[in-house]
Amino acid sequence: MKTLSDEEAEKFIVNILREKSRMKTDDVEKEMEKLGAKCPDESVRFLSMLRMKNKIKGKLSVEDKSWVWWI
Repeated sequence: MKTLSDEEAEKFIVNILREKSRMKTDDVEKEMEKLGAKCPDESVRFLSMLRMKNKIKGKLSVEDKSWVWWI
């Protein structure tokens, strides 16, 4: 499995969220695994970093017991 650079992972995640709308952390990881790729850091950390940079939006969902991410 290839570890993507920060820039590659950011583009990949933004594109996935544009196509699929709202996704849980596990779902983002599964999409990346389908293409043999993984985030440069733990997925939730990397997604949180993108959220802090205002690249994506995210919220902890009590209902889903997971973070949910969207554009």
